[in-house]
Amino acid sequence: MTVDLTLQLDEPVSLGEIRDGTMEVLRELLHGTPVPPLEIYEMNRGEVNDSEVVGADRGEMFILSSFGSSDAVDILETHLGDERTYDLTFSAGGTRSASEHALGLAAAIFVGMSYKRSIEDGWAFWGGQPQLEPDEVLQKIRLASPRETFFLACEHLLEAARAHGSPPE
Repeated sequence: MTVDLTLQLDEPVSLGEIRDGTMEVLRELLHGTPVPPLEIYEMNRGEVNDSEVVGADRGEMFILSSFGSSDAVDILETHLGDERTYDLTFSAGGTRSASEHALGLAAAIFVGMSYKRSIEDGWAFWGGQPQLEPDEVLQKIRLASPRETFFLACEHLLEAARAHGSPPE
């Protein structure tokens, strides 16, 4: 089971915007369950400035992770034929834990809703459907109530995703 959610964009996205927006979406998905602070860093350089962007054709891979945890989501940029268009892919890190899946999903939902783009689905829970509308996914699997911990809430979020098994019509 993997998370590989891709959006095709034609403008760069700031890393600070991705981090902050992901936290906002996670809070909504997890119905107010406290979300630990998130950080973004570049695989080879370490910490990055919030104003740095994905989509600047530097060929770097960024990592989105929660403090105090080994959970991580890889953020990969791939330029498509022309200079301006690129794919932004969110892929669960090494352990593929529930919180990694939740981080990847929240990041993709945030970017998709902010830039009005559908998500190309590589997420096994959705049955490999070609396109997902991020706001519909958020509404469909959002938890009905908060949970005691972030990690427990992420487990419940994955259960909700599994129960729905296919994207909204």
